[in-house]
Amino acid sequence: MSGADVPRHQPPSGDAIGRWRLRHDASSAALARRLVTQALSTDPHPADDQIQRRALLATSELVANAVRHARMPLDLEVRRTTDGWVVAVTDGDRTAPAARDVDHMSENGRGLLIVRRSSDRAGWAPAGEGKTVWVELYERPADG
Repeated sequence: MSGADVPRHQPPSGDAIGRWRLRHDASSAALARRLVTQALSTDPHPADDQIQRRALLATSELVANAVRHARMPLDLEVRRTTDGWVVAVTDGDRTAPAARDVDHMSENGRGLLIVRRSSDRAGWAPAGEGKTVWVELYERPADG
């Protein structure tokens, strides 16, 4: 497995903070970032800045990949888990996410690598007529 492959696993369970249906166009990545920022900020125990930054980077890539490579519907979900947060994108294409070999000068093709490196854990699972690709971000205990 290369560093950009995403293993097949069900997403962690947790409390749903929000679920939204997104349009299948490039503007959805910006909307998804706003929704995730709001979800991570409004919980009684909001995510710290590092988790928010990592979540936004992963969210951008998950939504952009779904818009580019999959079909409708396109749903975004944020969950609070005992260990942190889950951001999941469900689309209408059952094809497993697959990393591409890219030239170092290529302008795209690194989405799954970014997703894996910006999260503590990532995976995908079949979901109805499509799939869910998700990331998990662990909260770190405060130094102290």
